Amino acid sequence: MLSDRIRTSNQKEKMRELIMPFLKRIKTKGYDTGKVHLQSSYGVINYTGLDYDYVRVGILMYGINSSYGSYQLIHLNLKPVLSLKARITSVKEINKNDSVSYGRTYIATENRKIASVSIGYADGIPRNLSNKNMQVKINESYGTVIGRICMDQLLIDISDISNVKVGDIITIIGEDNNITAEQVADKADTITNELLCRLGDRLARIIV
Repeated sequence: MLSDRIRTSNQKEKMRELIMPFLKRIKTKGYDTGKVHLQSSYGVINYTGLDYDYVRVGILMYGINSSYGSYQLIHLNLKPVLSLKARITSVKEINKNDSVSYGRTYIATENRKIASVSIGYADGIPRNLSNKNMQVKINESYGTVIGRICMDQLLIDISDISNVKVGDIITIIGEDNNITAEQVADKADTITNELLCRLGDRLARIIV
């Protein structure tokens, strides 16, 4: 975070000492220099008093941070503008020592109940979230993603959740602390910017 602040300060100085005088000279020659901007989302809330034409607010428009470590001089009470949901396509019981999904990376240590969900890495769920104790929400409870995430589906352990049936909706990204975009991105060793960019055209957009 400190290095980001140093880089931003260096950019501010270069704008003041080099770029702005250069643009001023161009304008005196009668040329249109266009609009000038320097700040992104975190520049807007961390560096006030920069007198340019535009700011480029990005990830903060979605009501989320890039990551848990994002520096905020001015703390914002952000409210996410989106959630990510999918439906359960099947519910099965498996026995001790049964495996699920590719590569047998998950082997049940006892009899369990599992559900398959109609979303996978082709829809933007990072495959490297496989076997990372990723939580999803269903019926006001939480299930854990097990086994490898597939192209079109993922599997969750619902053994401790009652009344789960085909067609039920699970929430993968939402406002709850266990399933925020920041939480999911952190488990995937990335930032929310990349996570949201992954969400492709196969996903239906529902505006409420």
